[in-house]
Amino acid sequence: MKIVTLILVCLSMQFTALAQEAELGIKIEQEPTEWAHFLKKKKNHQVKKQVFLFSTLSSGYKPDTINIEYYDPQGGLSRVIRFSDQKRTSISVYETSKDRKITKWHTTNLKDKTASVSTHAFHASGKPAWSKSAEINAKGDTTSRSSVAFKYNSKQQLVERAEQIRGINTTKKTYIYNGNQVVKLVIRPEGTIWYEYVYNADQLPIKKEQHQSGSWGTAITKMFNYTYLNGLMATERYTDANGDQKDTEVSYTYDAEGRTKSFRAVRDTLFREVSFEFSGPLLKQINVKGNTTRGFTREYAINIGAPYTEKNEPFVYRQDFDYDDKGNLIRSAQFLDGIKYLQMDYQLEY
Repeated sequence: MKIVTLILVCLSMQFTALAQEAELGIKIEQEPTEWAHFLKKKKNHQVKKQVFLFSTLSSGYKPDTINIEYYDPQGGLSRVIRFSDQKRTSISVYETSKDRKITKWHTTNLKDKTASVSTHAFHASGKPAWSKSAEINAKGDTTSRSSVAFKYNSKQQLVERAEQIRGINTTKKTYIYNGNQVVKLVIRPEGTIWYEYVYNADQLPIKKEQHQSGSWGTAITKMFNYTYLNGLMATERYTDANGDQKDTEVSYTYDAEGRTKSFRAVRDTLFREVSFEFSGPLLKQINVKGNTTRGFTREYAINIGAPYTEKNEPFVYRQDFDYDDKGNLIRSAQFLDGIKYLQMDYQLEY
């Protein structure tokens, strides 16, 4: 089962939010399958401390503390203590400058006394300027350094995102515009990969081609096509030219507030259907059914805990969410074929 993946996703939602802006590039296509943002704490959430407990069917639902988080008066994360087998494993301390232009955090691993540090800088507009990270051994020597730098044009459009590891250029993303639209995204190195976009009259992308070049030549390796209804993605179809060339098509429906209500992904005879239920602004339940536990392409990113294998077999999955009277998440439970196999509890102090 890919339960470990889910755990990491849930944890990262909590203590990597400060770095998200600095690590992500531009989102060109709509992403209707995203749902984790509904669970994030809102501004002014008033939580001072959160204890994250994890329990599984195999453990007899004995709760295991994963981490304890502390928040500053502004609602920002200030400290995280992580656990394994009820023992502390690491402590992270977070700092944000008064002008919100610099964020820093320092993580100490308690077992081997190693540490990692990270700093992120932002422009006055809130756009990321650069980030730097380092790994430090028990002797205090820096063993690894990495950085990300961002460049913008006169319109404040991101034109380059460059990464370095130990001073060596690794990955560089270059964005090419026609007006306000990204028409080409080039990724180097690993052979050069680039994406070319075509837009409709509403400036929504309707086609994307993935190209790749190497010593063997140049070829289109993937193709994506999108349609829209009332400005929201209605369908997307993509083909992996290196695979069996069978298209995957995903169709979406939305509620009156524009939130994704459901989607259905189909590839040949395989399918997966996902629906979302809300109570006011809160996501209350996710229901999934299908005839394969094998992941598709983009919709695979929302695997939501369903245990994927390489088999094609029917399954029914459900995830329930509970909140306190302030609208903060306090419990998430997951069920597969009617059996609860995982539960996460969040004990909050205000």
